Amino acid sequence: MDGEKDLDEMQKEAELLSKDSILAPEQPSSSDLITEVEEIPKVIISDKDQMEYLANVEKNKKHRSSIWLMIILSAINLVLSIANSNVEFPFSLVSSRIVIGFAYVEGQVFARFALVIMSVIAAFMILVYLIIHALARKHPIANIINLVLFSFDSILLIIVLFFAGAGDFVSLLLEVVAHAWIIAIFISLIKTDNKIKKYKKLYQ
Repeated sequence: MDGEKDLDEMQKEAELLSKDSILAPEQPSSSDLITEVEEIPKVIISDKDQMEYLANVEKNKKHRSSIWLMIILSAINLVLSIANSNVEFPFSLVSSRIVIGFAYVEGQVFARFALVIMSVIAAFMILVYLIIHALARKHPIANIINLVLFSFDSILLIIVLFFAGAGDFVSLLLEVVAHAWIIAIFISLIKTDNKIKKYKKLYQ
């Protein structure tokens, strides 16, 4: 009789244990908890921030293309100035053309070596802009350097405008408008660079 009671009690205990195991939820291991924590992003990227980022990237590309256009037109104007042509593009550097002008007296080259030297100096000035702008993709501070250099070019243009005759005043005034536009592009380019950098710092 005692043996049968012990057997019944053991069976009841086994049934209770099986019920507890069914009702009790499975506890996650420490490795599972670590994985879940790692999968939680530090910052949630909103659609608005993502759209703003893409808009700044697109604007940055357009501004960079505009600066490349300015450099290309400056190089074309350099060739036209060396050829003593009356054709000029306004969306370009003025300083390089002024340097070439030192080699001419009353529309004629006063010395061949002077034209060669001035051409090399003017080409070097354009090359500086080109190199700095090429570096600006990885080093945004280069845009600030180009902005400072172009500001000096703009000051030189304003000085020339004060001494210009009535025939050159209109064309030089167009140059001033173009220079103001380029400066605005440089400023906007610097701003978009900062916004893109800030976005990458927060979300990447």
